Amino acid sequence: MSPLSTLKFIKNNKRHTFSSALAIVTAIVFLFIFECFIESMMQSAYYATASVLERQIEISPAGSKTLNENIISGVKSSADIEKIIPALTQETAFNIFGAGGTTQVYGLRSSDVSYFLRQHGSKLKEGRLPISKDEIAIDMHVSKNRKLKIGDSMGNKVDKLDSLAGKYTVVGILEGIDCVSITSDPFTDLKNVDENTILENGLIAFPKPGRLEAAGNDLKQYSNEDVNVYTLSWMNSIFDDSVESIKVMDTIAIIAIIVMAVCLVCSKYAQFYNRKAEFGILYAMGFSRKSIMLRALREVMMVNLGSFIIGLSLGILSCVFIIGDLYSKSGGLPVFICEKAVVLSIIAPLFTTLFTLIPVFRMLSSVDPVTVIEAN
Repeated sequence: MSPLSTLKFIKNNKRHTFSSALAIVTAIVFLFIFECFIESMMQSAYYATASVLERQIEISPAGSKTLNENIISGVKSSADIEKIIPALTQETAFNIFGAGGTTQVYGLRSSDVSYFLRQHGSKLKEGRLPISKDEIAIDMHVSKNRKLKIGDSMGNKVDKLDSLAGKYTVVGILEGIDCVSITSDPFTDLKNVDENTILENGLIAFPKPGRLEAAGNDLKQYSNEDVNVYTLSWMNSIFDDSVESIKVMDTIAIIAIIVMAVCLVCSKYAQFYNRKAEFGILYAMGFSRKSIMLRALREVMMVNLGSFIIGLSLGILSCVFIIGDLYSKSGGLPVFICEKAVVLSIIAPLFTTLFTLIPVFRMLSSVDPVTVIEAN
């Protein structure tokens, strides 16, 4: 029989302490990797697809149609818009671990490139901007994702699975706040026409500072089966739908952790139940039930706190090696620590502490010191 001393109990019962700590550490590491994987996937997909819409609104015709004069005039006259530029918007593949998707490629006039890049906080990292026909400057994350470097070619003539029409030579690598890639001027054949004719192929509207939401609400009136209007609120609604499915996965993970914690609670309770003789003798020596519970609380909290710290450390290290390898090399945005992961990681040690002590408290009320002493 070991005295009910936290340090002595841990020292004299290494196997029980290790098994309890191992279960909690495993649960925390699993939760951490799971949540950081989900967060990395969502942030990478958001960066590739939606980040540009935090600074612009895209309007493009559906299929082979063109934008009519009323839409172009309406966008130009909007009080919330600072500037509009013609743009031919395409997409190119951007596949990350856990999610397949695309990112935008913009065909811009040479005179609009500087303004466009400035709005998105982008600049050249390597090479130069597209000048000649069928040239492209791609975002550095696209470069990593597609394993492309300056001089390489891309497009569906090179890779049939790519959604970017044609064949383009990579002449520059961009870096910035948003994921933007630009091609050489696609409107060179329209030099002698008015700007509205060029805008019929598609346009990008840049709202005035602080007017993004108002501009989006104003321009979404033009959305119909022939016209696509891409706003941040529209994109966020798509991501919200994805989050709903992820919540189901979160729930399953939490249930799994609770089941593990219940098994651990039963194991811990059995350990305390086998120490009834110890509790009875302590009663006989004059210890109150409150003092015995406080000793038990210190014991459980020390093991659980140590397990939490070790689990948290191993969780972060695991994410650095596992998540970092999966997303950094593929041009994604790896997340090594997130608030949800930390909060959920507290569940196992907290649940175990709380529900171990409740049955122990009830068990102590049934301990008879005299009977225990007679039996020992």
